[in-house]
Amino acid sequence: MRRVAAGLLLAATLLTGCGDGGARPAATAPSRALHDPASRTPTPEPARIVAGAAIARLLRPTELRAQPGGAVMTRVGTHTAYGSERVFAVAARHGDWLAVRAPQRRDGRPVWIPAADAALAAEPWSLVADLGDRELTLRRNGRVLGRWTMSIGAPATPTPTGRFGVTDLLAEPPGSVYGCCILALSGHQDRFRPGWDGGTRLAVHGTPHPETIGRADTNGCLHVDARALRRLLRVVPLGATVTIRA
Repeated sequence: MRRVAAGLLLAATLLTGCGDGGARPAATAPSRALHDPASRTPTPEPARIVAGAAIARLLRPTELRAQPGGAVMTRVGTHTAYGSERVFAVAARHGDWLAVRAPQRRDGRPVWIPAADAALAAEPWSLVADLGDRELTLRRNGRVLGRWTMSIGAPATPTPTGRFGVTDLLAEPPGSVYGCCILALSGHQDRFRPGWDGGTRLAVHGTPHPETIGRADTNGCLHVDARALRRLLRVVPLGATVTIRA
């Protein structure tokens, strides 16, 4: 059973850069950060873990760098602003350094952390969002376990493509413009409707208007129905890789 994380949480409008309308949505009650479904504490693994198949749970505060041993970009703690454990999707490993997907880098490129600052674990779960088919696919060890129709960004506010990591799993209060739930991602959006002054973070979330699912009319995020989201929050762990492709 999942437990609700304790601590001060920010409003969802500060996290995600998308809503159902052209202007910034009204503030809602704070989102609730949920623990990783399995509450796993991974043990260190050898370098055979490959990109897209591993997560790195931060063990201590660390510095994010643009390259192994390079200049420090910023420093992060073991928990996100939403109270989630900080778990990265691993992009690559080079000696004593890990390349991880983090929202602190706006251009979508990985950042580097010392491998000693994180616990590695193989990660079988992943998501693939196909913008052409408007379909979100859940996979475990490559096996398809679920497919759902999704809404994507409008032509003027397209959904970014690339590989991202799940940073937070959030339960929304009733009536939220983000539906029941949010899977916050490490990516950012850079094109918005006129008048938008909300956040820039990319996410998979719901909508209070389920009849719109399947359209190309969002501010960049991916929308799926509540039933799909509740299943995703049960099984998809923090740090899982989400691939968005054209």
